[in-house]
This record gives sequence, structure tokens and C-alpha cells, in this order.
Amino acid sequence: MVQSTRRSADRPQSSISAPKAFDAVLSDSLTLPAEFTQAEAVDSLHWLDVPILLNLIDDADLLAEFCRESRGLLEEVEAAVLALEQDPKNIAPVEVLFRAFHTFKGGAGFLKLDPIHCLTHDLESVLEVLRTGRRSVDPSLIDLILACVDVLVAFLAQVESQLNGIGIGLPITVAGRSLHEAMLELIAGTQDSEAVPDPAIDRADTATPFSNSALGSRLHDSIPVSASRLDEALGTISRIRETLAAVPTDKDALLSSLSVQLEELDGLLSTLLWVPAEQLFQRMHRVVRDAAMKAGKPVRLMTVGGETLLDRRCEKVLGECLMHLIRNAIDHGIESPTTRCNLGKPITGEVVLKAVTHEKLLCFEVQDDGVGISTTKVLQRAVQRGLVAQDTLLAEAAIHELLFRPGFSTADSITALSGRGVGLDVVRSNLQKIGGSIEIQSESGRGTRFILQVPLASN
Repeated sequence: MVQSTRRSADRPQSSISAPKAFDAVLSDSLTLPAEFTQAEAVDSLHWLDVPILLNLIDDADLLAEFCRESRGLLEEVEAAVLALEQDPKNIAPVEVLFRAFHTFKGGAGFLKLDPIHCLTHDLESVLEVLRTGRRSVDPSLIDLILACVDVLVAFLAQVESQLNGIGIGLPITVAGRSLHEAMLELIAGTQDSEAVPDPAIDRADTATPFSNSALGSRLHDSIPVSASRLDEALGTISRIRETLAAVPTDKDALLSSLSVQLEELDGLLSTLLWVPAEQLFQRMHRVVRDAAMKAGKPVRLMTVGGETLLDRRCEKVLGECLMHLIRNAIDHGIESPTTRCNLGKPITGEVVLKAVTHEKLLCFEVQDDGVGISTTKVLQRAVQRGLVAQDTLLAEAAIHELLFRPGFSTADSITALSGRGVGLDVVRSNLQKIGGSIEIQSESGRGTRFILQVPLASN
């Protein structure tokens, strides 16, 4: 098995953050050229099959930093890939992808995560073919890169689980063989679509729970913050110290000055936890793309209020809620292209995400332009399940409330997106954990709007 570590004595001492430091180090493992020879391809394939055994005793802090920054890199990658898909002739996103995967590869090489090092090296080789103009962007290439992203995300999730005290010591196998072979064929100019694996490596909808172990605290207690705001906060602390060190000539003036400075510091520290909604919206573009492809429906995502600030401690919960609602909108709400055409609607469906603050509430809206909720169908299904007595009359709001019952679904069959009755009840329960709520507004033939409200954090 591959050990993820070299002893600390073998590593250069540096204050640079992990992936940046990793990228500056020439790894001892797998220093391959941009494109493979046959022998190198076989050697790389061997490494992809070797399970990774993490050494959390020596590398826990470095692995935690690697995971945090790598997730940021993968968000940049997804955004760049989707931009490339929208405008294949604009090759600028390729440079973003190349730099991101190169940084990822540097970190993996430094930590001796050889299968990940090999996979990202493959991706660099594919991107080099694009950079030199020997291959144009097409759907199979986009699918292939996103499938690799999913493998990397799944790998990070397994590392984070062990850092959080779950499954410590278990070997991690990277599912990269088929991707490696597909990339080699793509580099060779093969257009055989069968060589490109179906990117069905879905990220889990349910996050791995955190434990209270010492290892878990490395991730759970750490969040990225704005460097400029942190500098401002540190500057305010310095001024407070200077005020306290001065000989007090006027006690009231001293207390007044300290009060103002402490209030300023409190405000600055609070804003360290804020993040623009656009950061959350950006991740939803991938959700829409994948859900639309699975449903066989063209759908575009529109966003409003990306500048709205939210507490980053709620970002994860809100992201999971939005993901559920978007999938629900695409699967249940938006009609098939044929149906939309017959109804005189644009063939491409639309999902709108909106963020706004209202008084002491942060509000998110997820709206689709689909068929709307059939209250008749919901009520019939509730009667079939014994939730409501036959011939019961319910107001529209009460019927909508049925949709939040655990296990309730109006789907006639189970699909890749829904039908198991897991979704809206999870959304509500997750929102309630952070003091939030959700309501539904729907109009037959015009679409459905879900409104999420979360209390703004008090400063």
C-alpha cells in the first residue's frame, strides 16, 4: 500500500500554505513528462491500482490543509469546465484548469498520494492536447474531466472522514483505471465514445458526520477567512493595546475610546464569517448540468443576489438544501422538451436562484418555470398512503405541507434523481437545525417557488 507520508525531516520547512508549498517541491514520486510513452502509461496504471494508506500521525495537519485548499481548487475547476462547455472556442478556461490540476498534483506528490498524482498528471496531459490545438472541446471531453473531478471529490471525502475519526486506517482506492485508459485514448486522438466512461460517479448527497475526536477538530474548527479583513482586525487589536498602554489622563475618555474600538473589532470579526451567495450559487451550476442531463431536459440556471452575504457556518446546510430543491425542480417541475413545445413554452427550462436579506432574515428562493404542483395528485397519493381520509378537503397550503412528510413522493417511478421520498423532508429538517423554515408557492402551468428563510447571525 502507498504510504501518504514522508517523515518531517524529509520535507523542507516552510510557512507557505500546504498546496502552495507542495507545488514548490519536486516530488520524488512519478515525475512524468506531459505525455506518456507506452512504458510510462503502464507504470502509471500500476500506481492507480495501489490503495492509499494515510499516515495520520505524521500528516494529519498537512492532509487537512490539502483537503481544504483542494476543495477550493475543484470549485474553480468545475466553474472553468462549465464555462468551457458553454463556449468551446474560448480556450481561456483551459489555463485555469491546467493551473488548478497542476497545484493539485503538486500537493498529491508531496504527500505521496501517488494514484492522485497520476490521475492529475493524466488531466494535465489532456489539457496540453487542448492547449496545443490538437483536440477540440466536445461533450465527451467535458464529461471525462467532470468524471475525474468526481473521483477527486470522493477521494477528499474519504480523507476527511479519516481526519474526522471515521474509518481511520482503512485503505483508500482511487477509481481511476477507466478514466486513465480513456484519457490515454483521447490523447492519442481516439474518437471512440465507448472509451469514455459514463461519469456516473455521483457525489454522495449525505455528508459524512463530524466526530468530536481530536482529529476531527482539525477540519471542523477551521474555516478560510478574508486576509484583508483579518489584517484590519489585527490592526484594531494593536490600537486597543496602545490605548491600554497609554497613561490614562481621563478615565471616561479612555473607556469611551476602548468601547468604540472593541465595537469595531467585534464587527470585523463577525464579517470574517461572511461569504457572498455567489460562491454558493457557483456550485449549483454543476448540479443543474448533471440533473438536466440525467433527466434529458435542457435547463439553464439564472442567479439573482449573488452579492448577498451569508454566514459561512450555514453555507453547507444551505448548499445541500438548494441541491435537493434544484434536482426536485428539474425532475418534477420542468416538463420534457416535447411537452414544453406543445404548451408554447421555450424548450429550455429555467431555474432561478435568488438571495436577499429582509429585516433579520436571509431569504433564498428556488423557482422553476415548470408545470407547478398538482394538488389533486398530491392529495390522491396521500389518500393512497392513508395519510388523509377519503373525500377530505384540504386548503392548498395544507396539501403542500404533505410534501414534507418523510418518505412522501408523487413520482410514479424511481429515477436517478428522485422517487424514493427523500428530499423535502430532509430540506426542512436541515433548515430547522439552523433555525430556518421553508414554504411553497405554486401556480399550475407556471411553476413552483420554494422560499427558504434563515435568521441572520447577530453581530
